[in-house]
Amino acid sequence: MLFHILLGTSDEGPAGLGELRDLRVAERVSYLRKRLMGDGFGDLDRFIRIYRANLHAFPASYRPIPWQGEILFLAAAEHEPVATLGVHADPTLWQALAWQIDHHVVPGDHFTVHRQPNVQRIAEILRKYLGVS
Repeated sequence: MLFHILLGTSDEGPAGLGELRDLRVAERVSYLRKRLMGDGFGDLDRFIRIYRANLHAFPASYRPIPWQGEILFLAAAEHEPVATLGVHADPTLWQALAWQIDHHVVPGDHFTVHRQPNVQRIAEILRKYLGVS
C-alpha cells in the first residue's frame, strides 16, 4: 500500500523507490509522512485507513450492474509495477454490462495518466467524444 502511495506521488518511478524495501513498516510510514508534508496531501493516517477499508471491501462487495448507455473507457497503456487485487483495466469485462463501449488507451500508468503530457491526450479524447472543438 505504501509503495502505491509513494509511486503515485513520485516523479522517480519504481526504480527510485528501491531503498524502501529494506525499511520496516514504521520506517516506511515515517518516510512517507516526511515526503508528503507540505504537498497538501492531508492526513496520512486517515488516508491509510480509507485505503485499507477500500482494499478489503472491493472484491467482496462490488457487483457491477448493467448500464443501458455508452461507456467511455480510458485505459492506461502501462501496467502497474505491483499487482492491485488482480484488477486490470480490461474493456472486455465491461462489454456485458454496457450497450456500447468507446475504448481508448492513454499513455502512462495508473499513477502517471493524470500528469502531462498524458492529460493532453485525455483532453483530446474528451473533446472528440463530446463534440467540442
